[in-house]
Amino acid sequence: MPAYRTRPLPGRAEGRPPHHRCGGVTLVELMITLSVLVIMTTIGVPSMTSVIHNNRVAITANDLTLALTLARSEAIRRGATMRVCASSDGVDCDIVNPNDCHADWSVGWLVLPAATGDVVRVQNAVAGGIGPAEQSGAPWVSFDALGAAGFPACVSATSVAFNIGDAANAALRQRRLELMPSGRVSLESL
Repeated sequence: MPAYRTRPLPGRAEGRPPHHRCGGVTLVELMITLSVLVIMTTIGVPSMTSVIHNNRVAITANDLTLALTLARSEAIRRGATMRVCASSDGVDCDIVNPNDCHADWSVGWLVLPAATGDVVRVQNAVAGGIGPAEQSGAPWVSFDALGAAGFPACVSATSVAFNIGDAANAALRQRRLELMPSGRVSLESL
């Protein structure tokens, strides 16, 4: 069996321990590092705020889409009318007059049978002041046993649209959710 020899690394004399140079950080290097950190933080914080806002808008849009889809599927499964309505307390719909189109969906909503029965799903108020600002203000939408959507008499349009996001700040993302009479839900970014 051949014997293997170890070769010294270049720049090291054989038998000598490696020479280590211990050094610290100079004040200039520290100041440059801190300056870069401050600049990166100044640039990053505003964009992080918009990322958080955009995620909240997406979550709210998805939650409302889920509630509408759940109500439609439950209506078909049960063979009974289901309702999605604005609710501030998570127990009852905020319907003073069923034909009064001034509902605030940002306080939360419910999925429940239109007749009587237990609440199927509760959505509490949306955090951060981002919530669906419903275009027609409809206090509720319903789905029949075939999955078709029904709207209150105060809704003159053929569909109900929810604009989700901060309309006052055009730089931040907004989404529009539209419910068609067929029960189909469409979602688009504005």
